[in-house]
Amino acid sequence: MFSGIGAWVTMTPPNPVPQKSEVSGSANTKWMSRKAAYITKSFPVAVSFLESLSIVAAIFDIPVLKKISMLPMSTSSPQLLAKPPAFYIGTLLIVFAAYIRRRCYQEMGRNFTFEVAFLNNHTLITTGPYSIVRHPSYSAMYFYTAGVILMWTSDGSWLDQGLLLKTFAGWIITCLWSIWWLMVVMMLTLRIPKEDELLKKNFEKEWQEWRAVVPSSLFPGIY
Repeated sequence: MFSGIGAWVTMTPPNPVPQKSEVSGSANTKWMSRKAAYITKSFPVAVSFLESLSIVAAIFDIPVLKKISMLPMSTSSPQLLAKPPAFYIGTLLIVFAAYIRRRCYQEMGRNFTFEVAFLNNHTLITTGPYSIVRHPSYSAMYFYTAGVILMWTSDGSWLDQGLLLKTFAGWIITCLWSIWWLMVVMMLTLRIPKEDELLKKNFEKEWQEWRAVVPSSLFPGIY
């Protein structure tokens, strides 16, 4: 359930859509819309809910819940409760990612948008997570991705024990979402130089000073 909450926090816009005049860049940089965010978070939130429901169904051996959560009727609680360490590490990474995103929302306030935008009375934020790397909200997406991979591929996970991947439709849905998510992460990474250029253009000396103190974009001392 924590992973579902983490997915919701990570991909829920904290502010309204900015004015068209405030949105910067070409059509290629405006792709991260509210609809895209909704699509991105819906599947992992559903998987998290079904993971939790399947555990309850297996512990109390409730056939109706097993059917709803797409578990084989023969599934027992030990099969779902005996998670490997990777599963819990993945959960912690997702929660950590949600915490970073939440802190970014708090520090940026009204400045945080899912679009590449420069708002009226925009301010350059250099405190909190932004005092460690310049794009911590994107760093969080990498932690989130690693967490999802560890959770979903672990023995005993809902995707491992459930019937979803044993159906053609379920397999296709999972593959399509995985490809979509990789595209999301790739496109967000490609937005970094565009956002840097926008801030540099508007804040000039202030941005240069910030970059000198915080040279890393995503991970301290790495990139």
